[in-house]
Amino acid sequence: MNLLLVEDNRADAALILAMIRQLAGLGAVEHVQRLAEAVVHLADRECDLVLLDLGLPDSQGLDTLRQLLAQTGKQLPVVVLTGLDDRESALAAIRDGAQDYLIKGMTDLQLLERTISYAQERHRLRGALDKSMERMRLAARVMAATMEAIFVTDCDFRIIEINPAFIDITGLCFKEVLGERPEIFGAGHYEVERYLEISSIVKNGDFWQGEVWNRRKDGEVYAAWLSVSALKDEHGQGQGYVWIFMDITQRKLVEEHLKKMAHYDVLTGLPNRALFLDRLAHALLRAKRSGSRAAVMFLDLDKFKPVNDALGHDAGDEILREVGERLRGCVRESDTVARLGGDEFTIILDQIEQEADAVWIAQKVLAAMKPAFYPKNVECFIGLSIGISIYPEHGSDSETLMKKADGSMYLAKVEADHSYRLYGGNPDDGRE
Repeated sequence: MNLLLVEDNRADAALILAMIRQLAGLGAVEHVQRLAEAVVHLADRECDLVLLDLGLPDSQGLDTLRQLLAQTGKQLPVVVLTGLDDRESALAAIRDGAQDYLIKGMTDLQLLERTISYAQERHRLRGALDKSMERMRLAARVMAATMEAIFVTDCDFRIIEINPAFIDITGLCFKEVLGERPEIFGAGHYEVERYLEISSIVKNGDFWQGEVWNRRKDGEVYAAWLSVSALKDEHGQGQGYVWIFMDITQRKLVEEHLKKMAHYDVLTGLPNRALFLDRLAHALLRAKRSGSRAAVMFLDLDKFKPVNDALGHDAGDEILREVGERLRGCVRESDTVARLGGDEFTIILDQIEQEADAVWIAQKVLAAMKPAFYPKNVECFIGLSIGISIYPEHGSDSETLMKKADGSMYLAKVEADHSYRLYGGNPDDGRE
């Protein structure tokens, strides 16, 4: 340990230096007589403790301590040296940052050793406390500044603290949740049970993270991403639990929108080619398991291009949307109407009993298309050509069935306007 003695009285300095040199475990012991010398010395040297006389030629009283600490900018343990008649200044110095004081002329070796040892330990403890307090202040600032809601529960899962974001997201103030348990946020019985399960998991020492559905104060339900972890002290003893969550409702809406854009036609809202293929594959699996049939229908509009060119794309889009609505009205909820692109549509008939069921739907579709369309208040008539293939008679896989339905649709278009053609059927069978 390296010490610095700042004392202008030669006799007092000699006595203190003599005692210091008798102590074990000390390194260099330096002596200066003025405050300015002490500041220069501390600027470029390591020092573990300063013995400081408050009455120096260039500084007197408490200003001596204050200037030493201010000018060096160091957090040093300081023991002040004072006369018998100036104890009040010594006590005031302790309030200003000194660790202890010694009365000159009344200090023996044992007292000096104990004072130096205690001063260092108090300085260490104060430094640790300061760091702990700063960490607490930092944690408080982080809690206040974060956009994520935070609440803290004790070991019995009773809420003891919240942050501002918690109030913003839930609409609940501190008084309304103090002492409550986390399951009060759950939207419905299932979510309440889930919160109880989460509490059980983290109580056993595990971290939990996942999606939950909460309810705000006004009753609105929202999705939240929740993280829960145990709060422990420096000895590893549990002090409670920290719950952090964010409102992800908007993100889920965006995800749903993107999912819909990936699987649905933007213009008509019908399933697109990707979703059509997926549903067709599942329909064939169901038909295979149940021993039933499934039908694939390809549909292409007749005389759509001239109308689209004459009235414009907005009118054409209006017709396509209405075609989608009319087709949906011809099938069951379990069936699928899809738009592949342009003026091409498809229908999957799920689990039918016989070919006649598909033929009946084709006739129903043709009848639904007969009434006039009125894009931009202009009357026009649009026909359909329909090709049909049946599982398993015409194929056992999606690609084969699609090819045969597509080919039959083109045959229907060549043979007659507004007609259907069953794969392998008589050309006259599908005419209106």
